[in-house]
Amino acid sequence: MEAEVERLTKLKTSRLKEIVMKRRAELEEICQKAHIEPDVSTAPEQTDALIDSGCSFCILLCYYIHMFFFFLFFYK
Repeated sequence: MEAEVERLTKLKTSRLKEIVMKRRAELEEICQKAHIEPDVSTAPEQTDALIDSGCSFCILLCYYIHMFFFFLFFYK
């Protein structure tokens, strides 16, 4: 049972990193088109550290909030 929980936890962590990396690439592309620098708080090193620490919900929530406000202010 513990081995299965550990396997699923690793799978979740891996999947979250993929999702965050994809969103980061989208954010960088948008920022490049708008001629602005992306927020450093979304740097891959920081997001990976948060995911590895087990705070997966926190990082996804922060990412979606950041993306929402970015679109809200720059694409009215």
